[in-house]
Amino acid sequence: MVLALVSGEEDFLVEEKVRAFHASFPEMRLIDGADVSEENLLLALQSTGLFATNRSCEIRHAPWFVENSEKDSEEVAIEILKTLTPVENIIFSVYGNLSHRGPLTKFIRSHGEVFEYPLQPIWKNEERIHFIKNQAKEKGKILADDAAEYIVSAGVTTFRQLANEIEKLSIFVHPEKNITLEAAHATVSPGEAFAWQLSDALMQKDTSASMHILQKLVDAGQAPFALIPMLAKQFRILLRYKMGLPPLGGTMSRGAEWRYKRASPKFSQPHVERILRRLLELDELFKRSSVSPFPLLTSFVAFVSREK
Repeated sequence: MVLALVSGEEDFLVEEKVRAFHASFPEMRLIDGADVSEENLLLALQSTGLFATNRSCEIRHAPWFVENSEKDSEEVAIEILKTLTPVENIIFSVYGNLSHRGPLTKFIRSHGEVFEYPLQPIWKNEERIHFIKNQAKEKGKILADDAAEYIVSAGVTTFRQLANEIEKLSIFVHPEKNITLEAAHATVSPGEAFAWQLSDALMQKDTSASMHILQKLVDAGQAPFALIPMLAKQFRILLRYKMGLPPLGGTMSRGAEWRYKRASPKFSQPHVERILRRLLELDELFKRSSVSPFPLLTSFVAFVSREK
């Protein structure tokens, strides 16, 4: 029997761990707690009819791991889990921070395994370097030490961003096997990494973090006309998510879905539409004049943060 809880804001690492469980149990089913009631989640836990032949199931977004949830159904879930047999495998996945005080979390920690993947700055640079070297190795490449250090120092912080950079570099150097510092310089932009961080901070309406990252972008020499389309793309995806529409490119990863799910309650649909109009206005302004971008971008950060 496997009983596990996988959680954290480093969504790439959460996905990787969950994917490993699915590889171990190929017939594992998925039940999304965001789409069903707590009653149906409890039925899923105790009903063999909802499981594959080996009774393996991933339950995503269950409501029992949120701080101060205090749900009666949580105790019922624990009683059901106590009756699991050796052929049953239950994996809970949570894209976000975990409540350590909840009784279900404590039960899983005592009777199974809890895997947590928090956001930086908890991760050390050495851990990030080890991660990207392994990512390169999996693609049949050798990442030079100085190239790895440059990627980490360029502001690429989340593990998803790090994996994306290795993907780009692997394509860039093909058919060569070695990824050199020169290749990293050619493909990894410090400004681009900070721009992704800015979009994350804006979607959380974290004004202080947004201003700090914005200053880093200015210091890195990021051109505003390159920044605006990136921000517009993120808010267009958020708008489609709020409207119940899939992203234009098709499906999105679990981690990306969690990102927009977490941001969605902070914004009304009209506000997202106003943000997109403001970005369009800024784009036109930056292209047609030599106006200093920093004051206007500062004003944009305040505009995003103060409304809902």
